[in-house]
Amino acid sequence: MHVKMKLFIAVAALPMASIAQANDAVDFANSEFEKAGKIGTTPQTSGEYLTCAAHWQKWKLWLDSVSDKQSLKMLRAELSAKNAEEKSNFWYDKASEEILIVDEMSPQYMERLAQKADKNAAENYTTWVNQDANRRKALPSWLGSCR
Repeated sequence: MHVKMKLFIAVAALPMASIAQANDAVDFANSEFEKAGKIGTTPQTSGEYLTCAAHWQKWKLWLDSVSDKQSLKMLRAELSAKNAEEKSNFWYDKASEEILIVDEMSPQYMERLAQKADKNAAENYTTWVNQDANRRKALPSWLGSCR
């Protein structure tokens, strides 16, 4: 049985205010993604799989919202919109298989986990979009762990 994950986008996508800000965001994302990948942590549980799916989904949302698409050409290939969509689907499917087939849990259980994952990703997306200096790295760091 395959359950479709509902999109719980509670935050509007906000375009970057300037080309300089977009370039800075791209540089920062590339750097934090690489740092997180070097640490070597990977998702191990169905909840973490769903969290990865949600973060990739939010990343795609941000990419789609950036008005200066030229800046996005400087992103690492792993951070492309195409890859973001593929990774979101990959992690969601992995969670589905784990929860519904292996653990034989209910679709409602999966939906609750997906909502929790989306809430976490939405918070990290908000700090990314608002360029919150203290937590800005959370979104690209999750992506680096969810390769």
